[in-house]
Amino acid sequence: MDTDCTNNKLQNNSIFNSAQSGIRLNHTDHNQIIENEVYDNIYNGIWLNSSNNNIIHNNKFSNNTYGIIANDLVGCNISSNSFISNMNDGIKIYSGGDNVIGNNSIKNHGGNGIFIKSSNSKIDENFFNNNQ
Repeated sequence: MDTDCTNNKLQNNSIFNSAQSGIRLNHTDHNQIIENEVYDNIYNGIWLNSSNNNIIHNNKFSNNTYGIIANDLVGCNISSNSFISNMNDGIKIYSGGDNVIGNNSIKNHGGNGIFIKSSNSKIDENFFNNNQ
C-alpha cells in the first residue's frame, strides 16, 4: 500500500529486507495491518504520512530503524503489537491526534519505547523494557 489506498487489509505476511520501509502508508485511510512480521528493513517497519483511522494490530516489528514512524497520524489504533530491537524508537509519532496506543510490548530499542508529539491520544497498558 502506498498512496491514496482506502479500506484494504494486509494480513499474515512476512515483510523483510526492504531497501526502504517495509510498509508505506501515504494519504491512506481505513486500512488494517494485521498479524504481519516486519523485520530487517533498512528504514522503518511502517512509515505513515497523513493517514487516518487505520488499525495496526498484532504485528511483530524487529530490527528496523524505527518500528513505526508517522507524521500527521489521526484516529489510528496501534494495539497488541511487539516492537523488539529496532535501532531507534519503537513508535515515533510527530503530529496528529486521537490515536490509541495500547497493549503493545516495546523492548530493547536504541531510542524511546514511544515518542509522541500529538494531541488527545491515549497510551495505555503497554509493556516497556530496556529502551534507552
